[in-house]
Amino acid sequence: NPTPEWLVTNGLGGYASGSLGGACTRRFHGQLIASLPAPLGRVMMFNHIEEVIAHPGGTCYRLSGDEHGDRKEVAYPEAGFLEEFVLENGLPVWRFSKNGIRIEKRVMMPHLQNSTYITYRLIEGPADLELRLRPSLHFRPHEGLLTEQVPEEWSVINEGTHGVEISDGRQYPPLRLLILGNGALERDVRMFQHVLYRLEKSRGYEYEGPLWSPGVFRLSFPRAQDVGLVASVERWDVVKALTCGQAWTAEAE
Repeated sequence: NPTPEWLVTNGLGGYASGSLGGACTRRFHGQLIASLPAPLGRVMMFNHIEEVIAHPGGTCYRLSGDEHGDRKEVAYPEAGFLEEFVLENGLPVWRFSKNGIRIEKRVMMPHLQNSTYITYRLIEGPADLELRLRPSLHFRPHEGLLTEQVPEEWSVINEGTHGVEISDGRQYPPLRLLILGNGALERDVRMFQHVLYRLEKSRGYEYEGPLWSPGVFRLSFPRAQDVGLVASVERWDVVKALTCGQAWTAEAE
């Protein structure tokens, strides 16, 4: 496999993983694969995140790529933007740099928690940039079919001013998404049909299926401040307590 990949785990059997460029090339790539009590076991709770840096003047930079649609359209990350990918204390760090903009992205999971922190820091760049994050979902068993029908009706409930709770009406727990920083979810429901998992196709396995998205998180992107999302199936009090304690710092030390 020539495509670089990353993986973080939580000590429970849950994990997050993906390709370096952001596209889900394996059925097991996702931002949060939770390890839940029997009979559920491992469950894909958060599949893909589209990441865009936007300038009010109209310039946009994609951090992540994806591939979907009947014609298998490919959305590539901004060319020449990814400067470096490294592991720091075993955790993945992306460093982007172009046209006077420098950004760091990190992913971590607190020990023994079904939570994933996806954080971004603007090291250098204009103060009026905006970070736009679109999550795409298909709750399914770890070994479940990609082609399993995704429900058309989802529940999206606000939790205060910085959180949303998403359910698909089935047996799975709700996915809780908490904003780090200042921002809000802009509702813009989309169903992405025929999302392609390229490595599965190359091996002759089932390789495409749908994903559902509630909209786009639009966040202010001030310099020298961590912003992003926490994705979790833990209770809200646990998620918020971990956030206040800056769990990613403790885990890395």
